[in-house]
Parts: sequence; C-alpha cells; structure tokens
Amino acid sequence: MLSRRTVAMLSQVVLGGVLAGCHQEPPPPPPAPPPPMSSAQISRMQQDYIKADPNMRLGRVEGVRAQDSLAAVSGIAFGDVRLKDAVTFADSSNKVIANGLIITMDKENASLLVVKYEIAPGGRAPELGDVVYRVMAGK
Repeated sequence: MLSRRTVAMLSQVVLGGVLAGCHQEPPPPPPAPPPPMSSAQISRMQQDYIKADPNMRLGRVEGVRAQDSLAAVSGIAFGDVRLKDAVTFADSSNKVIANGLIITMDKENASLLVVKYEIAPGGRAPELGDVVYRVMAGK
C-alpha cells in the first residue's frame, strides 16, 4: 500500500503533466500587408489595364481620414468621373480592400477626388499608395 505522501506526490506529478499538456501555442501572427505601390508602378499598371480595357481609369490614394472613412485620390481626371460614381480600392497585390463613392471633386486642392469608402469583406481601410480604379461605362 502507498503512503499518503507518495499518493500526494504522484497526484501532483500527474496533475502537473495534465496541465502542461493543455498549454496551447499562440497562433502565428498574420502575414504583413503588401507594401504600397509607387507612382511608377501605378502608371505601368494603368497602361496595362487600359490596353485590356480602354474604359479603365486608375488612381492612387494620397491620404486617408479613417475616422470619417474618407480617402483622397489623385490620378483620375475629373472629366472621366462624376459625383457618386463607384470606385474600388485595391492593395499592391491587386486584392480588393474597399469600395466607395466619389463625394467631392476638389479642383483647388491638387485635383483630388474625395471618396467615402466601406471596407470590403476581408479587406481593410485604404492606405497611402493603394490603387483606386474606376471602370467607365461606354466611354
């Protein structure tokens, strides 16, 4: 027969082993987002897109006011868009991150479009250097 001391010690060893086996490793961190695109990359991308679809226009996110879900966009000519036109935001890997509507065309501030955006499922808020594209109907 085992002594109380031996039983207590075995209980602690078994309990310690059970608790140690329950420890879970933390999940790995999510992958880093792709870096923003340069103006040169966006220019090359626009040339490629226009070859494939002459009605495509690309711009670049120049600034974001996340608390209001607003993004300032350059590179899309005012004559190619109208207020309330829909645009799509994509990261440098061309993953759709958000969608939005043009709410202001600011001619006095470097010809920027101001877009009210909503984050797409699995997306994120636009960031400086992200791509914005608009498919023009029938132009």
